[in-house]
Amino acid sequence: MSRASLVSSTRLFHQFIQVAGVIDDAEAQLLRDCGVGYLGFPLRLPVNREDLTEAAAAGIIRSLAPPAYGIAITYQDDANDIAAFTGDLGVGIVQLHGDISQGELARLKRQRPALKVIKSLAVGPAGVDTHTGVEDATGRKDAGKVRRFVSQARAAFALSGNYAPDSS
Repeated sequence: MSRASLVSSTRLFHQFIQVAGVIDDAEAQLLRDCGVGYLGFPLRLPVNREDLTEAAAAGIIRSLAPPAYGIAITYQDDANDIAAFTGDLGVGIVQLHGDISQGELARLKRQRPALKVIKSLAVGPAGVDTHTGVEDATGRKDAGKVRRFVSQARAAFALSGNYAPDSS
């Protein structure tokens, strides 16, 4: 990986705060207004139902501009399927749950070299992610709860030394 790519990747995931389960354009805008930089779209799940259709997710994702990014969240484990899926959605980041072999990850990297892959590893407080706990009684994201989540995440980053006050 080149130094420019490393710096770009490091900056991309600096203060990683993600809220997943976006259900429509209005909720995506609410999350951006609350300071959420990463909007998660759980799709092609083995259990539970998706929060919105893939077409609706793709529309929202394509409307995002830095510092906001869309993330496809999936349990897929085949490089061909993941490459096609993320390409169709228009995402540059995928969060993989479940088992995926190193060989499939290598194939995915060859097929979509610019795709950033998030895989759960216990390596320290690099970021936070929530899907539930920030909704109101109707199931929609609640601005107050989202702002509190973002504020608490930033406070935790500050305690860990992973926070620069002037960054977005």
